[in-house]
Amino acid sequence: MVIVAAGAAAVFSNADQAARIAADSQRLESVQIALSETATHRAALVIAFASLDSDSPAVSSQALNEALAASHRINQQLATLGDVESLQSLANEVVASTRSVQELLARSAPDAARVEVEADTLPALGALAAALSREAARISGLIDAEQAQAGRLSQAASFVVALLVPVLSVIFIRRRARRRLERSQLESELNRQRELADTKDRLIAGLSHQLRTPLTGIYGWADLISHQPGPQIVDEGAVAILSQSGELRRMVDDILVTARLDATNLQYRPEAHSVTAVVEGAISHFVRVGEQVKVDCHEATVLVDRPRIQHVIHNLVANAFAHGNEPVEVIGREDEGWYRLAICDTGPGLGSERSKHPFAPFDQAPEDLVIASGLGLGLSVARALVSLMGGEIEYRHQVGHTVFMVSIPMAPSA
Repeated sequence: MVIVAAGAAAVFSNADQAARIAADSQRLESVQIALSETATHRAALVIAFASLDSDSPAVSSQALNEALAASHRINQQLATLGDVESLQSLANEVVASTRSVQELLARSAPDAARVEVEADTLPALGALAAALSREAARISGLIDAEQAQAGRLSQAASFVVALLVPVLSVIFIRRRARRRLERSQLESELNRQRELADTKDRLIAGLSHQLRTPLTGIYGWADLISHQPGPQIVDEGAVAILSQSGELRRMVDDILVTARLDATNLQYRPEAHSVTAVVEGAISHFVRVGEQVKVDCHEATVLVDRPRIQHVIHNLVANAFAHGNEPVEVIGREDEGWYRLAICDTGPGLGSERSKHPFAPFDQAPEDLVIASGLGLGLSVARALVSLMGGEIEYRHQVGHTVFMVSIPMAPSA
């Protein structure tokens, strides 16, 4: 009877220990998510002020909204912990300071906003990140200790149950199977977090190289114009600066769209628009820098968010110029309630490996890494935006012709 009682006590203690480990694992996940959001907040602030300096107020406003959204997501994660008043206080300071920066920029006071960021926002953000790191380390240590204790209890339970009737052995085996399943689920979540971290690392690596190349071109042409004034130099420099700054703007737009997709707060406002007006607006940048884009689109009215669909067309045309051969064409036709837009070029198409997953983010061929061809986000962003509109996008390559086919819904007739 004593052995049975001891065995039952060991089994129940082990189950209670597993519950505590699961609860602490959930707390650790919330802290780690909040910690990652502090990095998102900091990056959004950098983009906001960098865009402000480059006369891109719309991008700056979007980035600042993303910073504020990140601070709110931090508060949401901390709210699940329940007993971390010091962390909640730091998070509230970050929210208040970010709102203050937003109000200063809304009142056209960028210098005061920059002082606010340097004096209050960034220090509060750093203090919050440090506190979150300490909390994560504390919870990790607690989980390690609980897992060690759970292991000892498991060994004791195994010994006791081995002396009991086969029925108790079956019960014990079932409990072990359940723990294996829980461990497998935890490992799957950890693998997902590692993949997310790896994706962010690839983004940072891509940013460090891809943004540097157009910036170098812009700076070099501006310096050349300032030292060798002349009509020809000014004309060539203006086209080069316009082209490179357009590439920078496209990369920043792709980053912001990707961040909003991850946060599931990307807005979409469908309205009826003329296909001709949409396509002309999407390719206007290429026309200004002297690129030739052939357009053969039957006039029709489509139901889309105009900035979003122009972002899609711009990305696909830019991809054609970067990786394909001229001529680059945009062809559009109606097809049973859909409007099919084909962006075509005569290039070699995607490689055999890339063509298996043409719309995967951050997926670039090795040769793309040595030229300023983007961050590997263009096709991924295009697919996400087209899906948001209720449309479809597909990749085709046939005997020297590369085609990205975009299908978008027609606007309903009056």
